[in-house]
Amino acid sequence: KEKVTLAQLYLYNDYPYKAAKILAEGLTDKSIEPTEKNWELLANSWMHAREWQKSRSPLLNAAKKSKTGKHYIQLGQAYIQDEDWEQAEKYLVKGLDKGKLEKREAESWLTLGITQSKLEKYEAAIKTFRKAGDFDDVATDAFRWIRSLERRLAKMNEEKKKKEQEAKNS
Repeated sequence: KEKVTLAQLYLYNDYPYKAAKILAEGLTDKSIEPTEKNWELLANSWMHAREWQKSRSPLLNAAKKSKTGKHYIQLGQAYIQDEDWEQAEKYLVKGLDKGKLEKREAESWLTLGITQSKLEKYEAAIKTFRKAGDFDDVATDAFRWIRSLERRLAKMNEEKKKKEQEAKNS
């Protein structure tokens, strides 16, 4: 308990790296109980220190112990920081599937749609944005994304037809 309290104090006073070191050491040597909250605290410490890669393993441990999908969503966001869109999509989907996201659900659908658009999965992204559009707080953004992707798809189809026509004429 003392190590966790010390780590919380370091984190509160904006020394996240020191907090993370204490927690990582304690969780490794078993002097800190490996609970969901302690793994989450370690992950948050690494994230505040902008150590996205180091936050992933603790987030995964917290996610496995959690009854909600929030840690999977955070894990997806940690992968977004490094523009690893495939892994981000994987964990965002896992988080949404696990559910019980409450206030984060709308934002999670929007984030998944953006991730899918980065992966050029435009049709899937449009479907995802439509789900995000069911939530008032992100509906405007979701529908902007849908319009943007539909324009992009229309332009791509136009270019494809143009190339096909040029190939026929050659």
